Amino acid sequence: MQSNTSTAAGDDTKSDVPLQVTRLLAKGGRPVDPARISSQTLFAGANEVEIEHKGALYRLRQTSLGKLILTK
Repeated sequence: MQSNTSTAAGDDTKSDVPLQVTRLLAKGGRPVDPARISSQTLFAGANEVEIEHKGALYRLRQTSLGKLILTK
């Protein structure tokens, strides 16, 4: 996948998700609603994605029954 630059909350960040996520901000800069990404967009045809969070790597996997499992 190509890396895209997207702007969320005014910061430029690198993303492997081919989608620009915009979060609405309330007074004081707090998010009004959480960003929503469909699982179809997130997985893009794969059964597993890796998510890097605060230096740790997590795996999000779809089971054959359509459930999601997040492991570290």
